[in-house]
Formats: sequence, C-alpha cells, structure tokens
Amino acid sequence: MANQKYPVSFSSVLVQAEQLQQLQEEADRLTANIQNLRKMSTDDTINFEAAILDAIKHMEENKRQLIYQIHPYKISPRNDTYGKTKKKRGGWLTRVNDNGKIRKMCAQTKEELEEKLLVFYHIVSTDSDISPESLAGLYDDWIRFRIESRNVSMNTIVRDQAIWNKYYKAQPITKVSLNKLKASAISSWFNELNNRASMTSKVYDQIRGVWRGIVKFGMMEERITKETIKYVPRPRKDSFDKGRIHTKENATILPEEREGFLNTLSELYEKSHFNTSYLGLKIDMYCGMRVGELCCLKWTDLDLEARVITLGREEVPHYEIIDGKPRQRGFDVVDHLKAGHDHRCIPLPKEASDILELIRSENERQGIQSEWVFVQKNGKRIHGTSFLKAMRKTLRKLGLEDKIAGVHTLRRTYVTLMMEAQIPEKKVQQWVGHRDIQTTKRYYDMPSDRPIPADADAVSRAMWGI
Repeated sequence: MANQKYPVSFSSVLVQAEQLQQLQEEADRLTANIQNLRKMSTDDTINFEAAILDAIKHMEENKRQLIYQIHPYKISPRNDTYGKTKKKRGGWLTRVNDNGKIRKMCAQTKEELEEKLLVFYHIVSTDSDISPESLAGLYDDWIRFRIESRNVSMNTIVRDQAIWNKYYKAQPITKVSLNKLKASAISSWFNELNNRASMTSKVYDQIRGVWRGIVKFGMMEERITKETIKYVPRPRKDSFDKGRIHTKENATILPEEREGFLNTLSELYEKSHFNTSYLGLKIDMYCGMRVGELCCLKWTDLDLEARVITLGREEVPHYEIIDGKPRQRGFDVVDHLKAGHDHRCIPLPKEASDILELIRSENERQGIQSEWVFVQKNGKRIHGTSFLKAMRKTLRKLGLEDKIAGVHTLRRTYVTLMMEAQIPEKKVQQWVGHRDIQTTKRYYDMPSDRPIPADADAVSRAMWGI
C-alpha cells in the first residue's frame, strides 16, 4: 500500500492473525487460572489478590506488545504547531488504515493512543471493565435522554459529544463507578487535564459541565447516589489560558481597512464567475445580519421603496439520529430568528440596495428564477458555509488572517459604527436582534490594542492639570 510506512504482505497478515489467536488463547488460559484461583482462595486472600493483579498485568503487557507487531505505522510524539504563535499541539500521533482510507489517530499520552489501537484492532472491547454507574456507562443513556426530552438544543448536544470524544473518551477515570470516586481523584484528573491541554476557563467549564450533566442524570435515574463533583474546587483564574481577547483590531474591520476590504470583495466576485457570497458580505457590512439570516433572504423580504428589510427566518443545521447520536446532515430553514424573535425589521442603506439590484440583474442574466436572493448557478440556495469561506479568503488576500475570522466580524463592525455615530443603543439593539442590551454594548466596548495620540495628551493633562 503506497501510503504505508511498512508494506504489509499477505504472509505477514497470516502471521499477525496467528499471533492474535495465540494471544486470545493465552487470555483464555489466564481467565481459567483466575477462576481456579478464586476457588482456591479460601484461606489466603492477600496472595489471591496479588496473583490476580499479576495475571492481569501480564495480559495487558502482552496486548500492548502485540500492537507493535501488527501496527504498520510509526507511533511518535506530535510536534506540529498551529496558529500564528506556532503553539505546539503536543500528544502522540500515528496513522491507521480505516477500510482503505488512511487517517490520523491522536491522543494526549502514549498509553491513551495504545488504548485506542487496542480497540481499533479489536484486541479489546470498548465496553470492557466499564461500570454501569461510571461516566462511560451513563453517557449513551444521557445523550439519548436529552434527545428525547428536548430540554437542550441539538447544537448543545453535538458540542457536548465533541467534548466527550476529545477529553473523556478512552480515559480510565470514565470507567470507574461514580459512587466510588473521591473528590481528590476527580480534582487531580481535572488539574492534570488543565495542565496538559492549556484550556481557557470557558472550555474548562464546558468540560466540567458534561461531567455534572451526566451525574445529575445518573442521580435522577437513581443509578448513582453521590454528587462528588460539587466538592471539587475550581482552579484559580490565573491557571487558565487567557485565549484571544476580542479587541477592535482583531474583531472588527477598522476604518483604514474598510475600503480595501470592500474593493477586494468586488475583485473576488468578478473572478469567481457568479459567486454572490462576496456581494452578500458587502451587504452585511451595511446591515449587520447574522450569517444564518443573510443566506435565507428572499426577494419578498425587501422593500426597496421604504428601504427596509424584514427578517423572519434563518438557517440551522439539520440533524439525524444515527445509532442514538445526532449527526449533522445538511441544513434546514426555520421560520423564526435567534433569541426568540418571530421577525425584525432593519434599515436598508442605498449602498446595500444597489448591490441587491446588481444581484437581481445578474440572476436574470444567468437565467435564474428563484425566490432566494443568494443562489448558485443551478438555482439552489447558498448556505452559510459559503459566506464563511468567502470571508476567510478575503481576509487572507488582504493579509488580515489575525482577525477572529468569521462573518460575525461584520456584525461587530456594524454595531461599532452605529454606536460611534451616536445612534441610540436601544435602536441598535433592535436592529441586530439582541435580547440583552449588554450584548450590544459588549460588541462596542472592546478595548483597543494601541493608545491613540489623544490618550497621551490626556495623560499630560492629568499630570499637570492643563
């Protein structure tokens, strides 16, 4: 196989199969020995337990040795970097042949990676030694309960699934009964995880929230009796990674960048041969819509004479329940907006109106007849992901990759411009559809990375009273 580090011949596969069979036979013998030891352990309990532990340890060592005999790829520390600061990812990395497709397999420690490979090669079962009162034993039922009860959104469930797969799965502590776990053991695990992953306080709270959610479900089902997690102290604030702080420089399009940004959108649209996502981003610069609202605009939502857009729908992920877990399969359009609003009206500036007229004429020239404003050449509606790709490409072309990239950058820019123009806060809140005025203020009250000359003058006046 071309992508394999060590070619695997048919004869070597037979040898590996024979080795796996021998290991299984040895495991059966050890199991039989353990059963015999149980019968013989009427008088010497201590020796019995030592023999059991020794037998299990011997079995585990043989299993791990087998991995290195049958696994054809290198297992090595992960030293690749990410982000502008070139931060090292850490952990361990290898590759596996998953039904003919070569993919990466990663873990934070070498032992965790070996555990994953044991499961991948079916040397051990994923359900082995899992207590029904443990996190792993309760997890599937917890997910199923949340889906059926509809007490949280599918987006939240999918986020928690991602947290489970990244931080909890294959961790030995998740297999231990929650009735037996002490607060000190849980605290040590969380502290070690925080030191290893260098997480922000928000991510830490999300990880801890998954643990608390499973515990509450287990108590509700009367499968566990102790809520030990509530006795685990939260680390100090200075132990967390601060992450990226939103500033005007990295979260908005600055005044000196605005003209170049709009011109680049026009250039990329001309080169794209009718990708109106670029024109949609120009419109959003003047209107501050959410991307899910932008991609669901219909021509009937526009009142060009009154210069008003009426928003009443948005795009949301479509989930299907597969093997008891939600999986995203495309998108749906719902007839309501975020924050519980049925609809809202926003002003339509002349610049945005002119771009909409250009899109209408382009649609007619392409022979497209659709109720949607933003469509592909085949007449199908453009999804929000297209606007995100267009935004990232534009920022990359301008050398602005350090922005917290996303269409939401335009929304923050819009709020900042409106507030700086002394438009009343309540009116801006109404236009952008925030439930809480504090959210609107937070969009505007971002700090600046660099003081302006007037700040230096203010310092002098403070010092000398002039």
